[in-house]
Amino acid sequence: VMDDDPERRGGPAVHVVLSRAAGDEVTGRSLAILAGDLACVVDYDSLYVVDVATPAAPQVLGRVWTPGYSSGVAMAGDHAYVADDTHGLQVIDIGDPAAPRHVGSLPIDYHTTMDCVVDGDLVYVAARDSRAWAVDAATGRRQGPIPFAWPGWAGP
Repeated sequence: VMDDDPERRGGPAVHVVLSRAAGDEVTGRSLAILAGDLACVVDYDSLYVVDVATPAAPQVLGRVWTPGYSSGVAMAGDHAYVADDTHGLQVIDIGDPAAPRHVGSLPIDYHTTMDCVVDGDLVYVAARDSRAWAVDAATGRRQGPIPFAWPGWAGP
């Protein structure tokens, strides 16, 4: 359990179980683990940088607020990318894990973003309306929308 400010929400700010044994619960919105001992967790309006060197006792190193409803996170190098609802893609510098900072954002044309993944130099951002965009991580240049279908869903 990672608990940054329980009084603000009336309960744990982030609860993440890093193993998926029967009965485990994950209430953080999304988890990304970078090679090594760092992970990022998004929980509604925040991104947490977490030391997972001891999986049984993860430690929150830093936190940064996001403007929207964070629902997906991906990591590459010194950056975390957050799918942030109607606020598009948020870029967070995690080079100093104790002091993550917002360094950029990219609106996604009035679409509600819900998840993202990094592949090489591209960040793929998925929206709720079955569209995705490929974003060049270095330049912020977008390609898309790219139509796709969620497995098991026929779409609109």
